[in-house]
Amino acid sequence: MTTDPAELVAEFCALWVTPDVETILSYFTEDAIYHNIPMAPARVWRRFVISFP
Repeated sequence: MTTDPAELVAEFCALWVTPDVETILSYFTEDAIYHNIPMAPARVWRRFVISFP
């Protein structure tokens, strides 16, 4: 995982092509808030995302 902001966003977006939940979740902290503009911010709790059907 890169630390350059532009590269980080590009990496994260590319992960959704073949979604691997564990890899995607590795980009989030336990108390992350995900803001997918123009939608309202959403709190992301890893334990709920992992159990999402």
